[in-house]
Amino acid sequence: MNLDTPRRLPGYVGGLFSVFIGLFFIVMPEFASGIIGILLGVSLLVAGVSEVIGYFVSIKQFREEHSGKSQGAEIVLVYSFVLACAGLFFIIRPEIVLKLLSTILGVISLTDGVIKLRHTLVLFGKRRVFSLILFVMALVLIVFGILLLAHALNGTTHIVVFSGISFLVSGIETCFVSVIKMFENKARKN
Repeated sequence: MNLDTPRRLPGYVGGLFSVFIGLFFIVMPEFASGIIGILLGVSLLVAGVSEVIGYFVSIKQFREEHSGKSQGAEIVLVYSFVLACAGLFFIIRPEIVLKLLSTILGVISLTDGVIKLRHTLVLFGKRRVFSLILFVMALVLIVFGILLLAHALNGTTHIVVFSGISFLVSGIETCFVSVIKMFENKARKN
């Protein structure tokens, strides 16, 4: 057992949680709209805490692999901390989410897409197939964010379904990246 290797939750846990929330929003939008504030709060809190932990655990390795540079990874830390704080706020005050639903989910989707686009370009720029898939997923999140911010959807149900699709895409992308990293780490050890 290597004591120098820190233990953490696998990255796909947050991704699976986002997939679950996304499917719930898509399948049961009326019910979800009634409890969306708490669900969104829990989802953001889990995602934010998971990413903050992941940042602190992986930053040393990231800097070693990229000549001591973090390649702007601090923006991920700030984004993750903001997500966790927003999640906690929405758990405490869920009624605010319905009032600002389209704007809140648009900002989250747009920011998530930009962060994932940056992540794709920095970490997976060398692999054409992986990069293309991740690039397209990041662009989908950005487009969804812009549509939600522009209030292009009428009615809470449409917004909830559209947001569910955004959570689903984000979760799949997170799981995909986690699986790629797991295989890379296994290959590196061999």
